[in-house]
Amino acid sequence: MLAATGVDGVTIARGAIGNPWIFRQAEALWRNEPLPLPPTLFEQRDVLREHFALAAEAYGAERCTTPMRKFGVKFAKLHPRHEEVRAAFCLIKTPADWDSVLRTFYAVEAPGCYPAVDEPSPEDSCEVG
Repeated sequence: MLAATGVDGVTIARGAIGNPWIFRQAEALWRNEPLPLPPTLFEQRDVLREHFALAAEAYGAERCTTPMRKFGVKFAKLHPRHEEVRAAFCLIKTPADWDSVLRTFYAVEAPGCYPAVDEPSPEDSCEVG
């Protein structure tokens, strides 16, 4: 956008939800450098664990579980098995479910992927219908 429109800056806003690595990506673009590699599954898992732990500390593990699903759904876009991971995060009801998703989909170190650039869609949430 900087080159195409001549704007002085851009905002990241919701792009950081589920992709805290967007800041290093933006910095690389700003410097005309290649994008850094997407976060590995272990990097993603560690941030997901920390995010849940911080939410649990602030609100209690049981109370934060349902709201944390939306963050899992956003993070799923960085996973090579995006659709399966997204579906699993949508089914979470307990802290043990959260841990189970991490053990199932983030147990093996592998490269992550960049999410597709598109407009928000209904698939970005766990809501049905």
